[in-house]
This record gives sequence, structure tokens and C-alpha cells, in this order.
Amino acid sequence: MKRIINAVIAALMLILLASCTGKANTAVVPAIQFAAPGAEEIAPPEMASSIKLNSTTMQVYYIDIPDGETMFKEFNSVSEIASDNVELINKTDDGYWLYKAGDGTLLIDTSAGSWTYSTPLPSAAPDNMPTDAQAQQIAAKEIADSGLKIGSTSDSGVLSYTTDGDEKILQKDVIFYPTVDGKNVYGIFRTTVGIGEGGKTVYFSKQSFEPKAGGEVKLKSIDEVKQSISKGEFISNAAGASGTATITDYELCYYCDGVAKDGKLYVQPVYVFSAEINNAGESKQIKVFVDAASQA
Repeated sequence: MKRIINAVIAALMLILLASCTGKANTAVVPAIQFAAPGAEEIAPPEMASSIKLNSTTMQVYYIDIPDGETMFKEFNSVSEIASDNVELINKTDDGYWLYKAGDGTLLIDTSAGSWTYSTPLPSAAPDNMPTDAQAQQIAAKEIADSGLKIGSTSDSGVLSYTTDGDEKILQKDVIFYPTVDGKNVYGIFRTTVGIGEGGKTVYFSKQSFEPKAGGEVKLKSIDEVKQSISKGEFISNAAGASGTATITDYELCYYCDGVAKDGKLYVQPVYVFSAEINNAGESKQIKVFVDAASQA
């Protein structure tokens, strides 16, 4: 009898331990705050019957938002834009610090942990713009030399161009999109270096960081996802599309909305659904984003 009682007690202890461990490892994360849809607004998509959501939990990441002085030091760590000639112009009640910095301006957003340096665009397209490859090399070297922690990147940056009315290039932006756990991060999570005449840095915006693990979060079930979609709690990239979309596939990625929550910025799970819109015999592929973390 004593053996049976001891066995029962041991079993209960294991159950209690497992229960406590599960609670300790389950994180709670605020809901993603998607931007209000504009031209991308569509009717709630339909879900193909073949869609199955297999994962039940996923790691969430975060960063404690740095203070304004720390971000000012980050700016000064980039030698190509650092300046001794810096003057504070304004501090707003909602956390924006605006400086005149050398030939440009520095805007620090203390509520979102990001900062941007910019200079006026030239009135005419420069004759001595670097090649695309040179612009990418300059941008990557500046980040490496500065020691800035922008997150994990393995490519040379995505190029984007600022042009004049004649489509002549005024500035080449090299955009770095870090991944987290090997997954794409959507939203504001990026760092951009703008290269201008003669390879000079004319723009720098740091909106990405090296996040810390914050525990596993419970993911929405298929029914919870359908409910979110029916309530309009999603965004899409369907600008100019009309008709009803049908979701055909998905992947689990991350999203950073750039909104401070309890002094933190989160990189949190998001369902990225592939969908198809058929309208007047024409088909268009779009993406639909739904917050993946369950609030239940």
C-alpha cells in the first residue's frame, strides 16, 4: 500500500511540475497594432478548406526601448554622418527630439526606439552617383564600422531609388531587412542607408535591432484566425485590387509594429497568408497579414 501511495504522490508531483513549467514558458504579448488600411482595404478573405495550421506555439522577441541619449550615441557612431555641429531644435511631449546636425537633421523617436538622419535632396540628379554595388558596399561598411546592432542580415541590402520628375536618380537607398530565427520580419523592422553624390551618406534610418527572446506564445487556432478576419483584424498588400480573396497557403513569420508597449518593442508572430483575388476573369496574388498570437 505504501508503494502505491508513494507512486501516486510522485505522479501528482510530476503533473504539478509540468503544469508550472508550462505556465512559466508561456508568454503574453500585446496584440499587433496594424496601420489602418487605405487603398489596400479589401473584404474579409475566404479560407480554403485545405488550410491547416499546424504550429501551436512560437517564440516572441522584444527589446527594451533605449533612451534618447543612447540613440544619440548610436547616431554619432556612424562616422559618415556624425557631427560636432549639433543643435537641439525641439522636444515634443510625445517623445520626438529634433536636432540640426551638420548638413542635415536628426529625428529621434524616444517612444519607438528609432532615429533618422536626413539631408535635403539635390535640385538636380548628380553626375557622379556610385553604382548599385558600390552603394551596397558603402552602406554595409558603415554599419559594420559603427558597431550598430541592427539584427541578423545575410544579404547586401535591397536597393530603392529616389528619383526626380524625369526618373533620374537623386539618391540610392540600401535597405537591410534583418531576419529573426531565420524568418522574415514585416512592419517597420529595417535599417536604411541613403547614398548620394560621390558615395556620400545623405540618409540613415535605424528601425531594426538585435532582439531578445521573450518566451513562447500560444498561437491562434484556425477558428480564431477566421474570427479575426471576419472582424477585419488584418491588413493586406492588395492596393488596387477588388473582389473577394481566397486564402490558399500561409507561412509563419514575424511582425514589428513599432508601437511601444510597457517600454518594449515586440517582434511577434504573424500569419502571412497567400491569397488570390479573381475579378472579371483576372487573377491577382496578394498577401494577408493576421496577428498569430492568441489573446484567449
